[in-house]
Amino acid sequence: MTEFKEKVEVYTVFHDEKSLKKTKYSPHIPLFVGCNNKDNLGYCSDDTGDNISYKNKDYAELTGLYWIWKNSDADIIGLTHYRRYFVDEKSGSLLNNENINNYLNKYDLIIPKPFIFFRNFYNWYKIWGYDIFLDNYIKPSIEKNFPEYIESYEEVLKNHILYPCSMFIGRKDLMDNYCNWLFTILFDIEEKVLSLGFVDDFHNHYCDKRILGFIGESIFNVWIHHNIHNNNLKIKTNYSLVLSGRENLAVFMSKYHILRKLFYFGSILIEGNIFFFICLVKLCLVKIKLLK
Repeated sequence: MTEFKEKVEVYTVFHDEKSLKKTKYSPHIPLFVGCNNKDNLGYCSDDTGDNISYKNKDYAELTGLYWIWKNSDADIIGLTHYRRYFVDEKSGSLLNNENINNYLNKYDLIIPKPFIFFRNFYNWYKIWGYDIFLDNYIKPSIEKNFPEYIESYEEVLKNHILYPCSMFIGRKDLMDNYCNWLFTILFDIEEKVLSLGFVDDFHNHYCDKRILGFIGESIFNVWIHHNIHNNNLKIKTNYSLVLSGRENLAVFMSKYHILRKLFYFGSILIEGNIFFFICLVKLCLVKIKLLK
């Protein structure tokens, strides 16, 4: 067996016992996010050491990212989800330490292949009614705290792609830089964003309860864009295996190259354009309901 000198810790976040049952352990480390002094079911949890576990309802998987940032001493760290994993493009199996080391000898960062949308990034936000965050909170915070990122911010708003899910595998020192950037912005806008309340039916859709997690997922793309164009960041976009109620089908498809490609492009449609079209229809129906 090959031994690796660098310590690798890729965490798979889960949020309750049900999601734990869907978590693929090896070679990943299960991390209970939003544990906040509950029974951690015998696993690593985000409520130890320096943590923001109590903010999980707003930050979602990012309370796990914060915990990894502040508490892991690994050389290489990663974040995946209990139903989303990086897979090796040749074998279709989950990335292991050997795959990870091979990739990071050539690249700085492993991230998911992007979703592609018909609308650009700004109009995608606008569909959800979230352009208020871009205009009133995110842009002013970046201008104040990291003005050198504004050009990338403006470019990302024009793009039609999104590197999704806040998933990554990279060297700890690089991700320390990202986490400092990310949480400086999120902590800066948190009070203003949450003060909006989201109490009426019009805003009662899936992202609101984890709004800061949603924002963090989105602005990851700004950090990536800036560092590609200014710091020669080399990224490896990798297929991610999505496990759901059709888990066995997903596992089967991941084993064959052509099926993985079909699965990936299907995910773009299902989790991208069609998904947001459905949400738009839902919002229209809610509007009609409110007008009655």
